[in-house]
Amino acid sequence: MARVDRFLPALIDFASLLVFPFLGVMALLKRRGMLYLVGLSVVWTVGGAVLLLNGWTFGAPRTRLEHGWLVGIALAAGLIAIAWLKDQRKISRWIKLVTATLTIVVFLRALQQFFHHYA
Repeated sequence: MARVDRFLPALIDFASLLVFPFLGVMALLKRRGMLYLVGLSVVWTVGGAVLLLNGWTFGAPRTRLEHGWLVGIALAAGLIAIAWLKDQRKISRWIKLVTATLTIVVFLRALQQFFHHYA
């Protein structure tokens, strides 16, 4: 059981670290990616709320799960907004530049925190 207790928080952190940015990039590149991003965002938000409201933490600290859940929601909301704004002609050039810069910075920071926590 100790392995499961360590595996679940790492899986949640990994999902919020990589899945949402990946789908966000897909949404910027293809229209179809936006559907996946919105769909996963809804599943993440509702599923996380149900788990947390029912107290199902699977042995992980509740604050850790809440943090991972909120990070996932924030990433998804930001990426959905960026993907939508990308289609606005006046904003799209600046959005692409800022998005590329922020994606790199946020990914590197999140990767650093991931290794710091699990190394």
